[in-house]
Amino acid sequence: MIVCPMFEGDDHEALQWQQHDAYGQALSIIVNEAKSRLDAAERLVGKTPLGDEVRLNRWDHHVLQDAHDLIAALWRLRFGHTQPTLPLTGFHVEALATQWLEWLGEHVRAMSPEQMRDVLMLGYMDPDPHYSAEYRLLGGLHQELADETYRKGVRLTTARGASAPGIG
Repeated sequence: MIVCPMFEGDDHEALQWQQHDAYGQALSIIVNEAKSRLDAAERLVGKTPLGDEVRLNRWDHHVLQDAHDLIAALWRLRFGHTQPTLPLTGFHVEALATQWLEWLGEHVRAMSPEQMRDVLMLGYMDPDPHYSAEYRLLGGLHQELADETYRKGVRLTTARGASAPGIG
């Protein structure tokens, strides 16, 4: 995860660092859900070329970083975790990181089958020359974040938050 503000007022750097430190756990949540759905689909239709690639167990987490970072920013915005908290006795930002991972699991379970397919295509397959899985996945996640910033009345503020492949 790249630690930086993704939208106006996204200044809780300590929380962003906690999300950064939980990056491996977060990717496991995302990828394991996608693999679980693929397994369920293959039980119905038989083995698939995508499943064959996943079973080779060669994957690249770098191509999923932008997707992770967009979802992490969405959580911070949706739940108002944008400003550093006052130093209160007994409160630690690590508790928010735990809440982040719990929410991520719920969010990923609600993602479409197509998004889960694109997660696996990005992580396990050589990208196609047109980057269609990346365009679809990041474009959809970017739109979800843009919709939330619109509802909250804030703007996307960084090159990372303001663009995705095929977007604007």
